[in-house]
Amino acid sequence: MGKKKANIASDEESGEMDMSPMIDMVFLLLIFFVVNATAITVKKDKNIQMPTATSSGEVKSANGCIVVNVYGEGEGKRPDGMSNDVRWASDVSAPLNSPEELKEYIKNLAERFKDKQDFETRLYLRGDQKALFKGSREVIRVAAECGVTKVVFAVLPAKNSAPASRED
Repeated sequence: MGKKKANIASDEESGEMDMSPMIDMVFLLLIFFVVNATAITVKKDKNIQMPTATSSGEVKSANGCIVVNVYGEGEGKRPDGMSNDVRWASDVSAPLNSPEELKEYIKNLAERFKDKQDFETRLYLRGDQKALFKGSREVIRVAAECGVTKVVFAVLPAKNSAPASRED
């Protein structure tokens, strides 16, 4: 009789599984999710010298934040090139020259965020230390007219506190 081939692995073959394709697939999935994740951040204007607070809370999410920067008045030409009569700017430092422009900016973002049910629309107010409160009060009044009633005052933490802003 001839030799029969047995279904037994030869001594040269090992019973280990090659993990290289599995590791490659895990890294590809990781890269896919990192690239597709949307990080929502609040853009900050470095020209604003924010006030400090000893008691503050941290904003958990930037979802639904309408950012308005309030600048100090009467300081001549600012480093960003805007004149001192411009009191507000959007989150990307686009000047808002009048209460009408401010209202249009807040109204457009509030309407866009209204369709989103998973977060609440908030006014994120970033005021300069030298800014008068009347600029902030005008922003809060306009936001209330547009239906935005929650206000977050952005502050820097005092030396012994950790959070970066307070929600009121």
